[in-house]
Amino acid sequence: MIRDLWKMVHVPGLTFGNAVVCISPTTREWLERQQREVGRAALGCHYRVANEAIQGDVGWSSFEAREAASKIAYRGRLTLMRRTRWARRVFEYLSATCMRTDWTRRLYQLEKKYGFFAEASPIETAAKWTVEVRMRVREAEETRWREAMEAKSTLECYRKHQDSICGSRLYDNSIGSSLLFEARAWALRTLEYRK
Repeated sequence: MIRDLWKMVHVPGLTFGNAVVCISPTTREWLERQQREVGRAALGCHYRVANEAIQGDVGWSSFEAREAASKIAYRGRLTLMRRTRWARRVFEYLSATCMRTDWTRRLYQLEKKYGFFAEASPIETAAKWTVEVRMRVREAEETRWREAMEAKSTLECYRKHQDSICGSRLYDNSIGSSLLFEARAWALRTLEYRK
């Protein structure tokens, strides 16, 4: 229930206007931390469980990936708009004069991070472009997620059985399901941690 409330109520409210609004890095990191805390509550685990295990079993995208998908898809929509639209005119003016706004800087950072500079895709329609963007952002996010899992020795057993970020319906917020998750993530409360 916690997962469903977060996904249906909070995420749309927090990401409304994500295509055109730029939030600060501290706000973005705060949103990521809060999302992980909600994931921990939904899975019933403690604070020492690896973030990658939480993301893998809850199946949520990061706020940065959501921002990247919406901003890059909006840029594609801007290039397909009629030249008489004001949004297109402003975008072309910014491009022609090489003006750097917070939005254009963030867009370039996200395009670079998610590989849209390395291999460009032709933009045919806004709908096809949006699907392409979401697919490529999802692939890049899963690649980063796997690399982060490889760096953590406690997730060795987990990464053998979890190959993608997808929501798991094994957990029902009971004591048994939280023990199951902690065992899968190799983070049972019986383990000793270095301080």
